[in-house]
Amino acid sequence: MRFGRFTTACAAAVATLIVAVPAAAIPPVPFVKDVDMGAISGGQREESITVDPTNPDHVAAGANERGIGSTQTWYISTDGGRTFTNGILPNGTLTVPGTTTTLMSDPSLDFGSSGQLYYSALMHGGTGEPCTLFVSETANNGTNWTDPANGIVAAGSTSPNVCQDKEMMAVDRANNDNVYVAWTPQGGANDQLVVFSRDLNGVSDGFAFSAQTVLSTLGAGLNAGCLNQGADFALALGDGVGAKLDRMRGREFAAFDGAGKTES
Repeated sequence: MRFGRFTTACAAAVATLIVAVPAAAIPPVPFVKDVDMGAISGGQREESITVDPTNPDHVAAGANERGIGSTQTWYISTDGGRTFTNGILPNGTLTVPGTTTTLMSDPSLDFGSSGQLYYSALMHGGTGEPCTLFVSETANNGTNWTDPANGIVAAGSTSPNVCQDKEMMAVDRANNDNVYVAWTPQGGANDQLVVFSRDLNGVSDGFAFSAQTVLSTLGAGLNAGCLNQGADFALALGDGVGAKLDRMRGREFAAFDGAGKTES
C-alpha cells in the first residue's frame, strides 16, 4: 500500500499549496451595471456613442427613433454615463427631394475641442427613395441644435434616386474642429463608391462642406460588383486623420492631412 500512502501525501501537499496561494492573486470580479439611458417606448436602433476627450464624464449617444418620433434620439451624460438626459433631434427646415417624411437613420457623433457635440445622420424616405446627409451641432448639451438644413453634406436627389448612405463622421479637434465625413452615395455617378467631404473650422463659421472626393475603386475579379460601404475614421496622433473602409472582400485605406487633403 505504499502507492496509496504516496497518493495521499501528494494530495495533502497540493491542498496545502492551494491554501497557500494569497487571495490577492485571484482577480476580482468586474463590476458591470446596465444603465437605462431613457426608458423610452418604441424602438431605438443603430446606436452611436462617443466620449469627450477633454472630459471623460461627458458622454453622448444617438439612435434612430422609431417610437415617439421619426428622427433621432440623443442621449447626453455629464457624470460618466451614470445618468443621461435625452431628447429628439430637431429636423428644423430640412426636407428631402421626392419625399415628405422626416425619417432619420445612421447616427454618427463626435465632440469638438470645446465640448460641443456634432451629430451627423441622414434624412430619408422609404426604401429606394432619396436620402440627404447632414451635420447638426449643440453647444449646450442638447438645449439648442443648429438647423440640419444649414449643415447639408450631400443632398439626396431624384432621377436617379440617390441616397447618401452609411456615413461616418470625425471632428479634428487638433485642427480647428474640421469636420470630416465619409459615406456611400447609393445611385448616381458615384454609386457603390465611398466618398469624402470636409468642412473647415466646424460650426464656428457655419458649415460649408466641400465637393465629394472619391476614396474607393470599383471591385474587379472576385470583388466585381461589391458595394463599397462602412467607412470609418481614426484620428492620428499627429497632424491628420485617416479614413478606412471595409469592402465585402478586401480593404482599402486613405489618409488625409490636417486640412483634409488626400495624401495616400
